[in-house]
Amino acid sequence: MENSDFSGKQPKEEFPDPVVKANRFESCEITDEKSPLLSKSATADVDIKPCDTGRDVKVRIPLQFYLLGPVVFIMLFSFATNSLIIAQYVYDVIEEEQFPGKLFNNSVEEIVCFENKTSQEYLDQQEVQRIASAYNIYAALSSGIPAIFSNLLFASMSDIYGRKPFIFITVTGQFIATAMFAVGIYLKWNIYALLAFKFVGGSTGGWIASLSIGFAAVADITRSGKSRTFAIVLIEIAVGMGALVGSALSGYLIDGVGYNTAMTISASVTCIGVVVALFFPETLQKEYSRKHSVMQTIRNIFLFYTKDVSPVGKRWKFWACLLALLFSFLANFGKTGIETLYQLNSPFCWTPVKVGWYTTLRTGLPLVIGMGLMKPFQMCMGEHVIGIIGTLSYIAGYVLEALATNELMMLIVAFISFMGALPVPIIRAIMSHMTSPEQQGSLFAGVAAVENICAVVGIVTGNAIYAATVDWFRGFTFLLFAGYTGIACVLIVFLFIDSRMEKSKAYTYTTLEE
Repeated sequence: MENSDFSGKQPKEEFPDPVVKANRFESCEITDEKSPLLSKSATADVDIKPCDTGRDVKVRIPLQFYLLGPVVFIMLFSFATNSLIIAQYVYDVIEEEQFPGKLFNNSVEEIVCFENKTSQEYLDQQEVQRIASAYNIYAALSSGIPAIFSNLLFASMSDIYGRKPFIFITVTGQFIATAMFAVGIYLKWNIYALLAFKFVGGSTGGWIASLSIGFAAVADITRSGKSRTFAIVLIEIAVGMGALVGSALSGYLIDGVGYNTAMTISASVTCIGVVVALFFPETLQKEYSRKHSVMQTIRNIFLFYTKDVSPVGKRWKFWACLLALLFSFLANFGKTGIETLYQLNSPFCWTPVKVGWYTTLRTGLPLVIGMGLMKPFQMCMGEHVIGIIGTLSYIAGYVLEALATNELMMLIVAFISFMGALPVPIIRAIMSHMTSPEQQGSLFAGVAAVENICAVVGIVTGNAIYAATVDWFRGFTFLLFAGYTGIACVLIVFLFIDSRMEKSKAYTYTTLEE
C-alpha cells in the first residue's frame, strides 16, 4: 500500500500563468536567454514544463467547467425553492391545525399583523412560531445527520473513482427527494412524514456534497493561485445565482399555483440537472487518482489536521481555516429558516412574494456587487484582506437585522451585507492552495463534513434559541450570528499576519542571497 502521507508539491504563486493542456491547467515557466540553466521549479522539486510561446497556443476552458456551473446552479435552485416552499407550507399547516380559521401570516394580500404583545392573537401567533421552529430542528436532523456521513464518503472516494459518479448520485438524490415532497404535499400527508424525504436527500449528500465534489473538480482543472481562487468564486456565483432565482420564483409559484405545483416545478428543474450530470466529463486524471482503500482514503481526510503533511501549509493553518469556516457556516446555516419565520412574524408579517423578493435581494447583492468585484479586489489587495472585509460586512448586517423594526432597516441590512459572501470561497481557496493535487477530494470531503455538521448544529441551536427568545427579543439569534462571524474574522486576521511575516522572511532571505 502507498504511504498515506501527502507528498505532492504545488507550484507557488510566483510562477507564470498556466497554459491549458488536455483537461488540466498545467503550470509552466517562460524561459529566455537570461534564464538560469537550473530553474526555480527544479530547485523546488516541482515538475514545471517550459511554456510553448508560439502563436498557435490557445487557452481553452475545459468542458467540465461549463457543465459544472449548471449542475451547481440547479442544485441550489432546488434547495432554495424547496426550503421556502416547505417552510411556508408547514407554517400554514401548523396554523390551521392549532387555530382553525385564524390567519396570522401570508395567505392573502392584506396581512393581519398583531402588534399588541398582550393580545391573545399575538400569543397564538408566537405559539405557531415556536412549533414551526421545532419542526425546523427535526428537519435539520433528518437531513443533516446522514449528510455528514455521505459527504465524508462521497467526496473522499471521488479521489479514487472520479468526480462524475458522485456528482450524479447527489443530483439524482435531490431529484428523488423533491419529487417525493411534491407527492406528499399533493396527498396531504402529515408534515412529520415529510421528514423521511429530508432523510433521502441527506443520505445522497445534497447540495453540499455536490458543491464539495465540484470544488475538487475545479482543483483538477486549475493550478494553485489566483486562477483557482477566481474559479472557486465563479462556482460560488453559480451557487448564489441558483439560490437567488429559486428564492425569487418561490413566492410567485406559491401565490400563483400553490404548494404542490410549485414543488412539482422544482422537481422538473432538478431532473434537468440529472441529465446534465450524465454528460459531465470526468476531471480526475489517472496520474492523480489514488489507489488507497476506502478506509485509508477516509483517514487521509484527518491528516491535514494531525500532521504537517502539506509542503506549503502548516497544520495550524489548516486548523485556523477550518475553524474560520466552522463559525462562518454556523452563522450562515443558523439563519436558515429563522429569517423566514422572522419575516412572517410581527412587525413585518410579509407575504410569500415579499419573502421571496427579500431573500433574492439578500442573496443577489453579495453576488452582483461582492462577487462581481472579486477580480478588481484581487488586483489591489490580498485574499486575506478581502476575507476580513467580507466578515465585517456580515457582522454589520447581522447586528442591524437584530434591531430591525421596519422594512427600511431590513433593506439596509441587505445592502450593508454585500461583501458577506466572499470569506467562505476565499478560505476554501487558501486551503486548496496548500494541498497537493491528488488530495483535493480528501480536503473538500473534510470541509463538507464540517459544513454538514454546522448545518445541523447551526439550524438546531439557532431555531432552539429563536423559539426560546422570540417572546422577549426576537432578534437575539442574529447577535449570536454576528459573534460567530466575528470569531471567523479574528482567525482570518491571524492568517493574514502570518502571510505577511512569511513574505517578509522570504524577502529578507532573497536579499541576503543577492
